Amino acid sequence: PQKPSFQNLPFQLQTQVLLHLHWREVLRVRRTCKSWNRATKTREVWADLVMRFTSFQNRNPAPEEPVEAYSAEELERWLLTRLSVELGWRNEKQEPTRYRPIKCAMPAVFHLVEGGRWLLVPDVEGMGRVSVYDLEKQGPSMVHLIEPLHKLDASRTLLMAVDIDRSARTLTF
Repeated sequence: PQKPSFQNLPFQLQTQVLLHLHWREVLRVRRTCKSWNRATKTREVWADLVMRFTSFQNRNPAPEEPVEAYSAEELERWLLTRLSVELGWRNEKQEPTRYRPIKCAMPAVFHLVEGGRWLLVPDVEGMGRVSVYDLEKQGPSMVHLIEPLHKLDASRTLLMAVDIDRSARTLTF
């Protein structure tokens, strides 16, 4: 018989232990041994961490799709990306964790959709068009979202109002 130890706990018990840890502790436990490393990569652990993050003071954005649609790896990446943004806001050095150059004629008019993935900007020429950047792409490129329908619409975009359908299960455009 194997000598009982923390390392030899059944997988389900390891997962239950991880559900009570902070995300940093989960990443630290990952480095202890293969058994715990495997347990830290379960979907259940990362889904729980995402749910805790998004429910915190009801201010953090939810994922763009229902949590059930994501794999464990996708949930981990989603959460760690959002946490790096949170940590970046508190960074005393004011150095960005990543840099994405964006063409925007009037920077005061752009809108970062909550969650930090989508950036809405007026057309560089300011002619009534609204475009979107997916900031999670390696080299984000502009995609036109709203085209002016008439010549009268092709005037400078000075204001943008953004409504989010919170009843929708998936954030799309």
